[in-house]
Amino acid sequence: MLFTGLLTACQSHTMYHSFHTLPKDGWNKSDTLVYTIPVENIQPKTYELQIEIRHTKELAHRSLWVVVYQNAQDSMLFIADTLQCVLANEKGRFTGTGLNNYYQQSFPLKTVKLSKEYTPVFKLAHYMKKGRIEGIHDIGIRIIEKQ
Repeated sequence: MLFTGLLTACQSHTMYHSFHTLPKDGWNKSDTLVYTIPVENIQPKTYELQIEIRHTKELAHRSLWVVVYQNAQDSMLFIADTLQCVLANEKGRFTGTGLNNYYQQSFPLKTVKLSKEYTPVFKLAHYMKKGRIEGIHDIGIRIIEKQ
């Protein structure tokens, strides 16, 4: 995790980057993760949104479906996007970078236009048939200045 933190610090184009650590007993379908973007960090421009997943080798799924709700265009209106995060290949091997028992992978979602007129909020929930997903350690978002 220290190595990941050092890499993040070296990327000056990252406007926002935050993780939520999930409970050890799993991520419940009813657990929505909320990321509130500090207005003082925002420059009015277009950004790329990425979802980041850290998981253990105990994850029993090849992919994870995530619903991302965001109010990037209006402070009261949330728009939902669904993203399939493929975490393992056809043979079941995890495709993210890993160290010991942990793997991390980033998934680009879309570009968003942010302004200082309101506080942007992003909400994430899993969209899997099973109510509780075990093996996911952290879920994060990264917002990068579009180059």
